[in-house]
Amino acid sequence: MVNSMIQLTGTAREQYVRANFDVPQLINYAAVLAINNHIDSSSKNYFAFRSDATGRWSLIPWDYDHTWGNGCNCSVYSSFVTPAEPGDKVNEMMEALLEVPAFKTMYFRRLRTLTDALFVPGLRFSAPT
Repeated sequence: MVNSMIQLTGTAREQYVRANFDVPQLINYAAVLAINNHIDSSSKNYFAFRSDATGRWSLIPWDYDHTWGNGCNCSVYSSFVTPAEPGDKVNEMMEALLEVPAFKTMYFRRLRTLTDALFVPGLRFSAPT
């Protein structure tokens, strides 16, 4: 799967994503990571899972110690995890998914929906003292 992400380009890569990725799950995965600022997740702290039933790949997050502003020295320079900003490490699955314009639009729409549902205007999170 990773080799396909690296070797394929353009239409062939998009077709591979459409045929082999659990797109709705990956959209949710990316939006939740962005909401909780899981900055240590671009190249680790997830499991790639291929469903026997569907044959599609998804990501399952784990190791949430670097979330909600608890930074790390993990070569991530953005405060907005997905999509990655210039200089950040990149998850090949998310890069391939989000380079498809329709999926990128879906991602931002899902992120907006979650933000509107979860955050109260004016509410600020702070680290415990």
